[in-house]
Amino acid sequence: MPNPLGGPPIQSRANFTLESYDAKTGRAVISWRQQLDPESTRESLALALNDLTAKIAPERVADARAAFAKMTVTRDDTCRHEIDIPTGLAVRVECSSLMTTGVGDETGQITDRWTITQTLPETSAKMN
Repeated sequence: MPNPLGGPPIQSRANFTLESYDAKTGRAVISWRQQLDPESTRESLALALNDLTAKIAPERVADARAAFAKMTVTRDDTCRHEIDIPTGLAVRVECSSLMTTGVGDETGQITDRWTITQTLPETSAKMN
């Protein structure tokens, strides 16, 4: 994944799971999960933050490097997709993203949740 601060890309792990399939209703439920690799995240963000610190406050680079070395960042994204099989459209998607950051004993969390719905296209009326 791209680093939002412009550093090297961040490795992640993702998987898709077919939770259910109902041929009668023409619906399937697929779950998706993605997690950032903790070490790749720390390294990528530290490089980007070190570069930024060097530009803004070059006299504090050593302090910043020491702080960034102790930094932890995790991100866990999940989505549940309800798929209309005949059209291939996702009629309902429920997602959440949990990001946790920390340095030493101080941590913070941000959780985002969203739901996306889509109306299926109308079919043309049959002529008698």
